[in-house]
Amino acid sequence: MYYLYLFILPLLFLTHAEAGTSGTIRLATYLEPPMIDKVDNRYVGKNIEVVKLLAKTLKKKIIYIPCPTARCLSLMRKGQADMMISVRKTPERERYLSFISPPFFTQHFPLRFFINSTNDLHIDNYQDLTPLTIGVIRGSTYFDKFDHDNQLIKVELTSREQLVHMLLKNRIDTFIEREESIVSWLPESQYKSAFKLANYQYDRSVDSYIAIAKRSPLQQELPHLSATLTQLVNSGAISEILNKAQR
Repeated sequence: MYYLYLFILPLLFLTHAEAGTSGTIRLATYLEPPMIDKVDNRYVGKNIEVVKLLAKTLKKKIIYIPCPTARCLSLMRKGQADMMISVRKTPERERYLSFISPPFFTQHFPLRFFINSTNDLHIDNYQDLTPLTIGVIRGSTYFDKFDHDNQLIKVELTSREQLVHMLLKNRIDTFIEREESIVSWLPESQYKSAFKLANYQYDRSVDSYIAIAKRSPLQQELPHLSATLTQLVNSGAISEILNKAQR
C-alpha cells in the first residue's frame, strides 16, 4: 500500500498541473444580440470576437457552454466554466469571480423601461415602478437601488426573448433592459409599433468586465490574462471590434 501511495501521489500532482495549463477556455455563453448571438449553429457577435481575439493571443481554444444568465453564473461559481464576458462587478460576484482589469468596455447605453404600446402606462420617475410587474433576467444586475428594492414586483425570466414575448402578451407591465439588447428580437417595423420607451431611465456608465471563475485553472494565469487584455485595449484592437456597425 505504501509503494502504491508513492506511485499515485506524483500522478495526482501531474494531473493538477496539466489542468492548470489547459489549452482551452470554457466560455459560459448566453445570448444577447448583437453582442452574442447564434447564427447557423455558430456563435457570433462583438463579445464573441473579443473573446476570440483574447483566446488567439493566448493560444487557447474556446469551448462554448450555452446557458441562461443565472445558469452561467452558477457554472462559474462551481468552476464548471472558466470565463464569462460582459459581467458587471458586484461584491457578491467577487466572492466567486475574479474580474480581469482593465474592463474591456464601458457601457454608456442607458437602461430603459419598455411598455406595450397598447398600454396607457407612464413611467416618469422611479416611484412609478412601485405598483408594476417588472420583467427582469434571472441572475442579472441592473443598478443598486433597483437590485436591492424588495418592494418592487419583479418577474424573473431566463432570456430577453421571454421578456419581449411576456410584454407583447401583457403578462408583465414593463421590463428593464438596454435598447440595443432588445431591438434584434423583433423585426424593426414590429419593434417600433409594439413597444414604447418610458421617460424614466437609468443613465449612468457601467464598466463591463471579463470574469474568471475562482475555481478555474485559469486563476493561475490571471496576471498574464490581465497583461494581455491591457495590451489589446491599449492598442485599440478591442475598440475596433466593438465599434463595428452590426445588425
